Amino acid sequence: MRSFLIALTLAFITTQARAVLITPTGVTEDAGGHFSSFVATHLIDDSGLSGAANMVNYTTITHAPSGGAVSWVTPAFFPDYFAGGGTTPVHTFDLGGTFDLTDVVAWNYGCGGGCPGNAAETITATFSTTGTGGAFGSPTTFILPFAEGPAHTVSLGGTIQANAVRFTYDTNRVVGAGGDRIGLSELKFIGSAPVPEASTCALAILGLFGLGRSTRRRAA
Repeated sequence: MRSFLIALTLAFITTQARAVLITPTGVTEDAGGHFSSFVATHLIDDSGLSGAANMVNYTTITHAPSGGAVSWVTPAFFPDYFAGGGTTPVHTFDLGGTFDLTDVVAWNYGCGGGCPGNAAETITATFSTTGTGGAFGSPTTFILPFAEGPAHTVSLGGTIQANAVRFTYDTNRVVGAGGDRIGLSELKFIGSAPVPEASTCALAILGLFGLGRSTRRRAA
């Protein structure tokens, strides 16, 4: 019985630590604004994706060319968004729970072969364990590759625990045509539910062991 209970507890811990693809449950936008149809909620509603993404298949899920019904983008400031006076956009994402995050998964902005300069490039992420209204820290800056359609997986450089993430868009990809906006099509994270501390696991094992002994005594 004891070995069975220990195995059961270890199986529970392993399940808790399994990596999952996390879709934020909410997003708010500060500064930068947006076109009325290119709203920030398109970043988390799976609009434009070729199917339902999960950890097994997300690398094969593609995004349709960006547009008002499936993407987010800022207003235009010519000739370049920042040089033309555009303000820095900020998104705050509610993860709907606390996770140990390891990677960002993003489908970048693209117009079916055009406007590569409008894609988000450099992003600074900060993290909170006290919700979207709490304190944010652990700043991590990363660069999103550009290719229309496929998902890009970008490491956070370690494991960061959070239930909310804030993105500050530092640069767009000023190459070729475009560059007068900043856009992004879809966003998710890779992470796992926090594993219980060793002391908590030990107490769980002892509790289950004690329950097993008590059940055997009653049965006797």
